[in-house]
Formats: sequence, structure tokens, C-alpha cells
Amino acid sequence: MQRSRGKSRSHLPCLNSRLRALRKERRRARDHGARLAVLVPAFSAVAAKELEDHDRWSLARLRFERKLLDRRSTSRLPASIDYVMSQPIVSTGMVARDLSVTPRAAQGHIAELRLHDPMQDLGVLCMHTWRFGGAGECGGFASREDLFTAYEATSCLRIDPDRVRFWEAFSNLKWAIGCLRKGLAGRERAASASVEACVIGRRFEEPMWDFFEVIREA
Repeated sequence: MQRSRGKSRSHLPCLNSRLRALRKERRRARDHGARLAVLVPAFSAVAAKELEDHDRWSLARLRFERKLLDRRSTSRLPASIDYVMSQPIVSTGMVARDLSVTPRAAQGHIAELRLHDPMQDLGVLCMHTWRFGGAGECGGFASREDLFTAYEATSCLRIDPDRVRFWEAFSNLKWAIGCLRKGLAGRERAASASVEACVIGRRFEEPMWDFFEVIREA
């Protein structure tokens, strides 16, 4: 029924994530009636999450639409808002291509809507975690100077090294917290306990070390 209504792509992953939060013994009970009974709290959790997302997206649209006050009738910003709200991922190139505006105009719309700080992308790329053993500071393949120069030439944006450093430190701290939460999840939910989760939790000290190194060099 979900597939026939075109809802399977959005609803089934959410339902699956709520089912996986339940104990395996309940999800895979031999009795058919017991398995069906497990679906009731799962559907309830999905409904609560969907309502929460609906409220979040409604508030986001309201915040965007406030920027339309006193706009000229030919402005392409309303189309950009509709496009942003309908796409899971948005880039300057996508906005320019699909809305038939110049790259400069697309950059202006994204900046005005405050969707994202481009320096965050560079800060994440500079994390030691993403070098995979490579010699380059950025993704293991380039130095900061080379990447920043190429980025400025392609995007027409000016790089702020201090903001990049901020996002690098922030991303390391966020990554450390994520590792720690993954490791502790096994203690809270026995169904999700695994050796992999414990190993990830054990490695939280690596991004924490990188975090302190970044702020020490700042």
C-alpha cells in the first residue's frame, strides 16, 4: 500500500529505524500475533517523529518566507525557497541549473537563506579523520593553500582561514561526541550492542586529541 501511494521511500526507512530500536526478541518473535503487536508502538513512534519533522519544516518555511517582505515581483528567491524545501541536498550548482539563474545569483540566494556556511565544508575536509593516511592536510590529497586557492577560483568565494579552523575544531568535537554516544548505546539498548560499537566508542579520544591540537594552534 505504501509503495502504491509513493510513500515507501520516506516512510519505510523511518519505520525500520523505530523497529530496530526495539529488542530483537520482540521484533523476531515466532508468534505472528506478537510480531504484529510490536508494530503498534513502532507506528506510534513514527507518527510522533513525522509530526516533529512537519513542525520543524513548517517553521523553516516560515523563517524563509519572512525574507520575501518588500521583494520585487520578479525575484527568484520564492522559487529558491520552494526548491530548497523540496530537496534533501542543495548546492549552488543545483540551484543555478534547475532554476535557470546565474551561479552568482544562486550563491546569493543560498547565502541570504543562511542554509550553510561554506567554510564548514572545508573545516570538515581538514579533519585528521578524513585524511585516510594521506600526506595532505585536506582529505589526504592536498595542502590547505592549494585547496583554498582552487576553491576560491571555482566558487568565487573568499576563504576565511579562521572560520575554517573554527569548523575544523567544532567538527572534531562533534565527531568525538558521536563516537562516545555510539559506544555507550550498547549499555542503553542491548539490541544494538556490538564489538563494532565498542571499538568506535573507544576511538573517541582520537578526535578529542585533534580538537585540542587545533585550538592550541589557533
